[in-house]
Amino acid sequence: MKLDASGAVQWSNVYYGTNWLSGPAGTSPYPIFQTADGGFVLSGTVQARTYPFENLFFLLKLDAHGNIVWQRGYGGVNGTYDHTSEQGGAAATSDEGYVLAGQSDVFQQASNGWILKTDGSGNIVWQKSYSGLTSDAGNVFNGIIQTSDGGFAATGESWTPDLTYGGPGLWMVKIEPDGTFGTCSCAQDTSTTPQVLDLHAYPASFTGALPGLAFSAVSIQGTSTSVKPATIYP
Repeated sequence: MKLDASGAVQWSNVYYGTNWLSGPAGTSPYPIFQTADGGFVLSGTVQARTYPFENLFFLLKLDAHGNIVWQRGYGGVNGTYDHTSEQGGAAATSDEGYVLAGQSDVFQQASNGWILKTDGSGNIVWQKSYSGLTSDAGNVFNGIIQTSDGGFAATGESWTPDLTYGGPGLWMVKIEPDGTFGTCSCAQDTSTTPQVLDLHAYPASFTGALPGLAFSAVSIQGTSTSVKPATIYP
């Protein structure tokens, strides 16, 4: 939905297709970025309508009126397993491209963090899977930003049965502009190609109403913790 400075609706659309529709409700953010030509790029997760209900990262390029210019899906299936990928975060990059981060078990049976970098037309520049400490570990990226040195910082949730760093936790990874970090072999190249989506824009009507919000004082207080960071990748 595009609003003017006073909150009046200029246009509003919904986007879905015969084969693809929006991803799992409540689990996938949908960041949107304005482009230099006055249009927009919308990102998120789409889900197939039929079994195995695979999920794909997607980029949707819109013109200034919300019409679709191009669309790309990223992810896939592998063998007979229900392999999916789900985007947890996205960011526009300084070279007018985009970086998408989330999780995927397309490449291994365990869910691993997956990051891909695209150019401004949605073509993949590089893509990497970030594996856990053991084969049955699971890592998820929930957000990603570009850092001042041109690299990226991604954060999310990590699960590993390792006796030292076992259990669920928060993890953060700082990577180079090409997706690598250090000499660790845990960052592996992947080889997916953009998939064709069939999303179309349909006009949507919404009723505007004044919300009946009531605000009250709260007394949130901070408490010191003693958690210390641990290096899980040498």
